[in-house]
Amino acid sequence: MAPPLANNNDLNSIGGGAGAESTDDPAAYFYQDTGIVYRKVTATAAGGAGFGYTHGSTFDMTAAATRTMMMKFIVTDFGGLNATEGVTLRLGSSTTAYHLIPVTGSDVAGTPLDLYPAKGGFIILPVDPNIAAYIISTNGSPALASTDYFGITARFASASAKSENLGLDAIDLGVGLELHTGGVLKDFVDHDEGITTNRFGYATQAAAGVYNIFGTLFIARNAGSSAAITMNDATRDSWLFPDGLFAAEWSGFLLDLNSVSAIIAIQNKTLTGLGSTALIDTRPVFKAIGVAGTSILVNLTFTNFAKITLTSAVTARDWIVIDSDQIIQDGAIIERATIDNSAVGTGVAAILSDDVEDITDSHFISSNVGHAVELTSNHTTPVQWDGNTLSGYAGTVGDNLVPNSGSLDAAIYNNSGKALEIQVVNGANSPSVRNGAGATTTVVAGLINLTVTVLDDETGLPISTARVWLGRKSDKSELINGQVNASGVITASIPYDSDTDVLGWAREQNLTPPDYTQKNISGQYTTAGFSVTVRLLPNE
Repeated sequence: MAPPLANNNDLNSIGGGAGAESTDDPAAYFYQDTGIVYRKVTATAAGGAGFGYTHGSTFDMTAAATRTMMMKFIVTDFGGLNATEGVTLRLGSSTTAYHLIPVTGSDVAGTPLDLYPAKGGFIILPVDPNIAAYIISTNGSPALASTDYFGITARFASASAKSENLGLDAIDLGVGLELHTGGVLKDFVDHDEGITTNRFGYATQAAAGVYNIFGTLFIARNAGSSAAITMNDATRDSWLFPDGLFAAEWSGFLLDLNSVSAIIAIQNKTLTGLGSTALIDTRPVFKAIGVAGTSILVNLTFTNFAKITLTSAVTARDWIVIDSDQIIQDGAIIERATIDNSAVGTGVAAILSDDVEDITDSHFISSNVGHAVELTSNHTTPVQWDGNTLSGYAGTVGDNLVPNSGSLDAAIYNNSGKALEIQVVNGANSPSVRNGAGATTTVVAGLINLTVTVLDDETGLPISTARVWLGRKSDKSELINGQVNASGVITASIPYDSDTDVLGWAREQNLTPPDYTQKNISGQYTTAGFSVTVRLLPNE
C-alpha cells in the first residue's frame, strides 16, 4: 500500500503555515518505486504541519502479520527540526480518530531515536501503534483493526523552508522477509533494497559489508511453511539490528529446520543489536526451530541480543556472545564458545542446558550476576564438564551437598532435582555450584578423557563390533578394555597424573565376516587427554 498511488482526493493538509500537500511531479525524490507524497512545511508552533493519507481499504493493524508499519520518510532540512517535537506520525481509522506517535525529538517514548545522519536522506522506521508506551496522545477513538488513515507532521525551530521538505513514501505492513530458494544472507538485501519496486525497508545496506535489518529474516521459510534450502554463506560481513518503535522479539533471525532438506551453513558474521530494554525490549532474537534439518553456524559474534534459541539440529562453533540474554541449548552442540558479560538476571544462567556434555571447550566470563550454565532435569549422573573455563564466578568451588543452596552467581546451577556427579575433564576449571530444590552436586576434578575410535579403512564407517585394549606403556596397567559403541567409539575418564605413554590394540571380535587385521595403538595422554582414530583393514 503506497501513498504515491493516491490522488489528491485521498489527501488532507494538517496544520497551516505551509504549502498544499502534493502528488505532482513525484520524481522530485522517492525511495520506493517512482512517487512520494510531500509538502512544504514551515510550521514552528506545537503540533507542526504536514499531511494525511486515507487509503481506499482498511488494514487490521492488530494482527501479528500487519501490526507494524515500515515508515519511510524524509525531511530535507532535518537540521532545523524542533528538538522536542520534530516529526510525528498519525495512525488511525479516520482523520478524527488516530494515535500520535513521535518518531524524532525528545518526545519519543523511551530513548529518543538518533535517526538522521549528517548526510541526511530517507529514514526507515518500524512503528507498532499497538504499544501504548509509544503513543504520546490520541484523538478520538481509533480502531486499529480497521486502520486506513496515515499522517505525518513536522515542527521546525524556524520557518526557513523554500520548497517541499517533508515526504512520506510507500507504507508497508509486515514482519520481515523469507528466503526459501537457497543463496546467502545478502540475497535479502538484494531483494529488498536492490529492487526499486520492493524497497520495503527490512534489509538495507549501510556501508560496504554492513547491513541494517528490521523485522525478522526467515531462512528456509516459504509463505510461513518450512522449505527445502541449501545455504552456504561464509562471507565476512556485519548485520546491524537498529532500534525502533516495535514490539519485543519482532526483530532478528529465524532458521526453520523442520524440513530434512533444510541445510544451512553460516559463518564469519558479526550480529549486533542496537535496541534497548529502556521501555520495550527491542533487542533482536536469534531462533532456530525444528530438528529434521541441519545447521552449522561457525564464527558468529552476537552483541546485545535478547535471546538465542537453538535445537538439536544446530552445531554452534567458535561463537562469541557479548552482553546478550540467555542461550537455550535444546540439544544443540556448542563448541569453543566465549560467553562474555551475559545480560541475564540474578540467579539466571547464560546457557539453559539440557545436555552440558555437548558444551565443550568454551569460556564463560561472569557479569557478576547469574550463572554460566543451568542444568535441567534432562541430566543424569555422571555428567562431564569438558574443557570449559570460567572467569569471575562466585561461590565455593567443588561439592555442594545441600539442596536449595549456593551462590546466585555460582558457575553452575544444578536445577535437575537430582544428585549429580560433575566430572571435570580435559583441562576444564572446577565450578562452584548452586543447587535447586532436591538437587545435590559432587564435583570430581582433574579427570581426562581417553577416547579410541575404530573405523573401516576402506569405507570410513564405524566398526561397532570392535574391541579395544589400552594401557600404560610402563607397567601395562589397564586403562580401557571393552567393546566400542555403535559409532565405533569407546571412552574412559581417569584422573590425570602426568604425561604418560600408552599402548594397546584394536581388533574386530565378531565371528561373522567381514574380518579385519588387528592394529596396534601407541601415543601419550596429557592434560588434554588422549584421542586416536584407528582404521582397520578388511582381510581379503
